[in-house]
Amino acid sequence: MLPLFALWANMHGGFLAGFAILAATLLIETSLAVVAVSVEGRQNARSRAGHLTLLLGGVLLATLLNPYGLSLYRWVFQLLGEPFFMDLHQEWKSPDFHGKGAIRFEGLMLLFPLLLALSKRRPHLVELGLAVLWFHFALTGFRYVPLWVVVAVPLLARASLKVPWLQQQARRLVPTEEGRRSFFVSPRCSPWLFSVLGALALLGLARSAEGRLARHQPEIIPAKALDRFLQIHTQWSRQQGRRPVVFHSYDWGGYLTWHADAGFRNWIDDRNEVQGKEHIEDYFAILRTDPGWREKLDRAEVQLICIQTNAPLTFRLSESEDWRERYRDEWAVIFERLPTQRTPP
Repeated sequence: MLPLFALWANMHGGFLAGFAILAATLLIETSLAVVAVSVEGRQNARSRAGHLTLLLGGVLLATLLNPYGLSLYRWVFQLLGEPFFMDLHQEWKSPDFHGKGAIRFEGLMLLFPLLLALSKRRPHLVELGLAVLWFHFALTGFRYVPLWVVVAVPLLARASLKVPWLQQQARRLVPTEEGRRSFFVSPRCSPWLFSVLGALALLGLARSAEGRLARHQPEIIPAKALDRFLQIHTQWSRQQGRRPVVFHSYDWGGYLTWHADAGFRNWIDDRNEVQGKEHIEDYFAILRTDPGWREKLDRAEVQLICIQTNAPLTFRLSESEDWRERYRDEWAVIFERLPTQRTPP
C-alpha cells in the first residue's frame, strides 16, 4: 500500500479517494470495536482498527514523497473548495440521467438496492459502508461514478449468487453435477494469466479498430478538422521559421496535444485548475467576443484559430479583414491571421 500511494500521489489528485476508503473502513472498525456483540468480535475489530491507524499514517508519509510535499494537499483542497472550478464542468456535477449512455450506470444504481434486498447473503459492514459512501459521492459528482462502480460491482456479484430465483434458474439450466463442474476452472490453471491475455487481446483489438471501427464523435471531437489544423500548424512553422501561437476550443486541447509533435503548445485544455481562473475566463471572453476580445488575441500574437462553426467568434472572424478562412466543415472552422501590411517609409 505504501508504494502504491506514493506512486498514486505523483500521478493523479484522486489519491484522496484512497484516504476516503481507509478512513471509512477505520471508522467502521472502530465502531465495531465498541458495539460488537461478542467479546471476540470487539477484540478483532480493535486489532483491525489499530492496523488501519498505522496504515493511514504510513500512506500519509508515503504521499509526501512528491515534488511539492505538504503543498500538494493545500493545492488539492483549494481546488475542491473553489466553486468556479466545481461548477465549470459536468464531471464535478451530479450525473445527467437524461444524457447519452446514462443507462450504463443507471442500471447498476437501480440494481444496487434491489439485489441487496433479494439476496440471502448479508454484506459485512465494511463492504456495505464503502458501497454506500461512494454511492453518495457518485450521486453528487459524475467523476465519482466509475469509482462507485469499482467498489459496488464485487458486492453486487456476491449478492447475485445468493438470489433464490437465480439459483433456481441455474439449477434448471445446468441440472447435472457434471454440467456444473464445466463452469469452474481447475485449480491447476492460473486464472490471472487468462485475464492478462484477455486484456492484452482486448487492447490489441481496440487499437486496431481505432480510426476504422471506432471514431470520435465529430460534434465532440472533430478529428478531421483538428488533423487539418495540425497540418496547417506545421506548414506555418516551416514557412515562418517559428511556431505559431494557436487558439482553439476548450475540449480539443487534449486531442491536439496527443496528436501533435512535442513542441506544440495548446491554448487551453481540461487541466483547468493548472491553467488558472484568469486564463479560463479570458478564453471564454474571447470565444463569446466580449469587449476587448480582439485586443486579447493581438496581445497574445495568435496566428491560427480552430473553433466550433457556430461559435460567436466564428462569425466575427468571418467578417474581419485580418483573418482568412483555411478550412470549414459542419463542426469546426480554421482561421489564419493575414500578414500585417506595412506602409513603406
